[in-house]
Amino acid sequence: MQNFSLLFLVFILGITLCGPGCHRKEAAADPKALEKSFETAAPEVKQTVTVAVQAIQTAKAAPDTATRQSQYVAALKPMSQLVTQGNLSKEQSQAVLRQFQEVNKTIQKDPQLARNKEIYKAQNDMVQAMLKAGIRP
Repeated sequence: MQNFSLLFLVFILGITLCGPGCHRKEAAADPKALEKSFETAAPEVKQTVTVAVQAIQTAKAAPDTATRQSQYVAALKPMSQLVTQGNLSKEQSQAVLRQFQEVNKTIQKDPQLARNKEIYKAQNDMVQAMLKAGIRP
């Protein structure tokens, strides 16, 4: 009986200490942070990042679903290219991952975007590229 009481106390203590941390809000990934992480990259790599960032910003501001769909696909493709090309620093890999996660969250909030086959393919290609590069999505 004493073991049960001790186990119950540890369980309650764990919930009390760990519970509040589970619901904290993370700041949204800023597309400009992605650009910043590639400041020292080669010009063609910087251009690829700029294309992705502009597409993300256009998608966020787009009033209609069709534009958001095409822009998110236009953002994911160059991001996938960056990962496939390799030679990313840890900071760059993390920036790409954070931006990919942010784009995915946005897509999942809109059922029309989440069901789009082109977006699904672009997301899948991105995940495959990250896995091959050793980046865990």
